[in-house]
Amino acid sequence: MNWCLTRVCDAPREPVFKRGPVQSTWHSGGVPMTGVYPEIVASERFVFMRAALDKEGDPPLEVLGTVTFAEQGGSEEQKW
Repeated sequence: MNWCLTRVCDAPREPVFKRGPVQSTWHSGGVPMTGVYPEIVASERFVFMRAALDKEGDPPLEVLGTVTFAEQGGSEEQKW
């Protein structure tokens, strides 16, 4: 399944980018999770891999995503 989410922040690129990889917006809802960032291009994009873990610690669900950053009229646009 593919999907795209676009969010525009009224803030400069650098603080928005730093918040992305460091403070993930992924909410686990109490489900154990694991994750890595296999690619980070400063102020342009980051790629993330998230996995929900079952009771045995195995990942029955994995998500690979890319977030890109672009300036848009003084604001910062994020595409997930």
